[in-house]
Amino acid sequence: MTLLASNNVTKGLKEAVSMMSNEIEKSQSALENLDNSTRTISGTSDVYGVMGDLLQNSKSLLKKLKNKDQYDRILLGIGLIIFSSTVIYIFWKRSWLSKLF
Repeated sequence: MTLLASNNVTKGLKEAVSMMSNEIEKSQSALENLDNSTRTISGTSDVYGVMGDLLQNSKSLLKKLKNKDQYDRILLGIGLIIFSSTVIYIFWKRSWLSKLF
């Protein structure tokens, strides 16, 4: 009877060791997955930081372009007014209306 009981205890201990070994393997696998996820998240965080800087630079450049565009429109308007005034002046001097006034 003691031999049977001791065999049962040995069998139970072997099963416990086997289950513990399986759990250790699962834990190691989970730890590796966690490490990979941590590295991926760190890489993503770095990429987002770079993208944030890039977006900030882009915003600054777009602001400068908008200001340059407004300045160019003003210069174009002034040039158009000067050109129109010159054309009107030339027509005025060459027309018969200038002799009346």
